[in-house]
Amino acid sequence: MIRGMDTRDPSNLPGIRKLIGIVFQNPETQFVGRTVEEDLAFGPENLCLPPVEIRKCVDVALAETGLENYRHRSPKNLSGGQGQCVALAGILAMRPECLIFDEVTSMLDPDSGTAILESIKKLHRKGKTIVYITHNLEELHDVDRIIVMEKGRIMLEGDPESVFSDSSLQTLGFALPSLIELAEQLKTNGVAIPWEKTSSPTALQRKYADYSRKREFLLFQ
Repeated sequence: MIRGMDTRDPSNLPGIRKLIGIVFQNPETQFVGRTVEEDLAFGPENLCLPPVEIRKCVDVALAETGLENYRHRSPKNLSGGQGQCVALAGILAMRPECLIFDEVTSMLDPDSGTAILESIKKLHRKGKTIVYITHNLEELHDVDRIIVMEKGRIMLEGDPESVFSDSSLQTLGFALPSLIELAEQLKTNGVAIPWEKTSSPTALQRKYADYSRKREFLLFQ
């Protein structure tokens, strides 16, 4: 159900498509224009927006994704990370209320994947509803809610801390994020690392360094 509209009812699809934007795993499946600029204009044109409004939508989407200098380039000649940004910009040009991302980092190198994730988090901070689909739990530390599904059924649901601490997660075939696994191992050896400190290697390193300095001081005393 989206805004009271049943997704199984074909008559609701035009209204739903105005609210939802989807970015897929392979950005090339979404390219329809010869240039980045033409590609971004395709969606607003299908929404029957006036030309002046289409131009504004395209310019804003280019600015939000840092693609201003690529507007006349062919999207198919860009890198994987840049291509994914074009796919994202094409959706943003239609001004959806909710964005769905389907395995968008799986074909990218780590740096490009991190850049895309930062763009998604920025959109969320601006008030966009984000549905993020992934098999990589490393990317889910700071989301609001996690839903673990198997064959269409909800198996686990809750905030990251409660889901990652559920023993059934690993029986479903998921491995804990590496930083959380490390924090759990430290905990069993007497080093308590707060949940929020497992959000990044730097945060965990600082917390462990603080603990080590205090321990050394106590031993010296």
